[in-house]
Amino acid sequence: PPIGQWTHVAAVKSGNDYYIFYNGTIKATATSSATYSNGNFSIGGDTGAATEAWIGYISNVRFINNQALSTTNFTPPTSPLTTTTVGWTGSGVASSITGTVGVLACQSNRFIDNSGNGYTVSVGGTPSVQAFSPLAPTAAYSTSTVGGSAYFDGSGDYLSAPANSAFSLNGDFTIEGWVYPTGLTSELDVF
Repeated sequence: PPIGQWTHVAAVKSGNDYYIFYNGTIKATATSSATYSNGNFSIGGDTGAATEAWIGYISNVRFINNQALSTTNFTPPTSPLTTTTVGWTGSGVASSITGTVGVLACQSNRFIDNSGNGYTVSVGGTPSVQAFSPLAPTAAYSTSTVGGSAYFDGSGDYLSAPANSAFSLNGDFTIEGWVYPTGLTSELDVF
């Protein structure tokens, strides 16, 4: 994604086909029949590996297990992500969430999982909650109630939820969120 601007990114798997989207436009595709073991879900880096650390902001990260929201171009959401509303629009986009929302994070005034699963979010390094957001807030900003994004400084910051079948990459899935890079490392791990 370009440095210095918000970009909606999504990774979708449908069957053995994988799609990467930037702002609703397909940027890459691949096919693979590989299987994976259940891992933890990390945001901003690979549990602190500084060479893969994100530098910038990440907002509204959602992982939906057992559902590909779309395999064609779409219009990204314009409001905060939820566990019940797709938010994407366009031909070929799912009309509702039928999969399981495994995690919903980086949208609150602290680092929590808003999916309803109550997964404990482990914090590595010193990421911070910021009022900066790609979406128009539904309420006035208040440090006690509304967050906007998580900021990662590239020095090993990350958020992580423990390994769980809710993060399985073997069936269909959709992973999405907004990113605002402010710098680059040798390899970027967003989520």
